[in-house]
Amino acid sequence: MLTDLATDAVFESDLALEGTYTPAAGAPVVVRVLRSAPTIEMSMGAVPISVDTTVFRVRASEVPAPASCDTLSVDGAGYVLQGAQKRSQSGAVWTLDTRPA
Repeated sequence: MLTDLATDAVFESDLALEGTYTPAAGAPVVVRVLRSAPTIEMSMGAVPISVDTTVFRVRASEVPAPASCDTLSVDGAGYVLQGAQKRSQSGAVWTLDTRPA
């Protein structure tokens, strides 16, 4: 499928980083990830708050069922998955919400 080929091309490019995904109950897996660090703007009452976040995208073929408390290591930094993870409309990619380990 064309979508799979495009997804693989992006994850195999220089845009992606190598990481190690470790499920809470399982063996570590070497994966390719795309990292982004968006700032989320929200408010608590009348007080505006900016929160720096780190999210990673990973192929569902490499991580079929990500869960809270699983860990990811990228470039020597550790991250813990938190909250509900989101799967792309095509089902090929997970977006992982993380916090520093």
